Amino acid sequence: MFNKCLIFASLVITVAVTGHVILPRAVPVRGGSVNVTYVGNSLYVGKRQSGDWLLSRQYVYKAAVANRVVVQTLNINSVYNLTLITAYDQAVNRTLGALPRLVSGGPGYRNATLSFVSKVGQPIYSLVSAFGRR
Repeated sequence: MFNKCLIFASLVITVAVTGHVILPRAVPVRGGSVNVTYVGNSLYVGKRQSGDWLLSRQYVYKAAVANRVVVQTLNINSVYNLTLITAYDQAVNRTLGALPRLVSGGPGYRNATLSFVSKVGQPIYSLVSAFGRR
């Protein structure tokens, strides 16, 4: 009982101090499943392994529109299999940027499609990196 209370208390303190919640979930991919983790508005899909190469790194930007939600789609294509995709929110306040979502593909595939949805009146400004195995 004490261990469960201690784990719950540490989770509450972590959320209170950082303001971020990490929500891992499994996404089915070829050969098993891959964890998807959100930290604030940043997305981490897959796991980087030794020998992986940086296949793509690009910024996704779309200007804000007053009282509107902004949506942007990014396609990543590679000749190699992807192992890790990160979408790091570059907003000044990490809670006001855009929330990325893996729509299709991802680790185990040679392509991925990410969708970014901003909060009302906020721009999209993220750094997307894709790692893979040659």
